[in-house]
Amino acid sequence: MKVLLAGVAAAAAGIALYVSSGESATSCGTLERGVLPEWARTGFSDPQPRMPHVLGEDGRIVAILFEEPLIAEREQKILWVAREPQTEPSDLKILATREETVVSRTVRGGPGPSGIELPGTGCWTLDLRWAGQKDRLRLAYRSDDAG
Repeated sequence: MKVLLAGVAAAAAGIALYVSSGESATSCGTLERGVLPEWARTGFSDPQPRMPHVLGEDGRIVAILFEEPLIAEREQKILWVAREPQTEPSDLKILATREETVVSRTVRGGPGPSGIELPGTGCWTLDLRWAGQKDRLRLAYRSDDAG
């Protein structure tokens, strides 16, 4: 009984820590709606552009979302911006995972504009690789409620 109670207390502490970090227990990544990171503003006319975006866990890439929410099974426009400029051409390789589903996508020429379609709703973990760099982020895809 003491072991069970200790396990419940530890789990509750972990949940409290997770929720106190500013994310809810049901969140999927951190979707920011504020000003883009300074290194991701090239090409925008506004000096402090505000766009929905998700920063990679290691801060090496940002996914700028031109459509929100992201809809499963529909091509979504995402601008991928790497923190460090590429010195030589390299495709952006995306390995997207949701539960047991794993799909790969490629953005030719490296981080830049893309149309990404993922096959189902839910929270997708995207492992990204390009030009000797790597990062990871999570994106939530929803069903098309309008249909």
